[in-house]
Amino acid sequence: MQHADREAQLQVLALERMGKYLDNDEVRKADYAYLWDRVAVNHDREQRYGTQPNWDCNEDGTLNFMPMEDPANVDARRSEMGLGPAQEELDRMAEFVCGQ
Repeated sequence: MQHADREAQLQVLALERMGKYLDNDEVRKADYAYLWDRVAVNHDREQRYGTQPNWDCNEDGTLNFMPMEDPANVDARRSEMGLGPAQEELDRMAEFVCGQ
């Protein structure tokens, strides 16, 4: 669902429905976090969990995140969703995408 960007309304609907099942672990929190960020970015809003880079490699082979709300506390939010540190994930993505 996260990559169904051509079906933006379906993504929004899925996100709304997934949210109801977070508290009783019927939905993987990490999946919810990725979809939340994807929907936010696709609607020109700041992401919350730091899952969406801009995909443009910098000269030094790194990536930057798309705009994010309260970046100083992103790792705390990610931890609540079962995700590791944002910078570590960004570095892994950069290694894969930018070849550095």
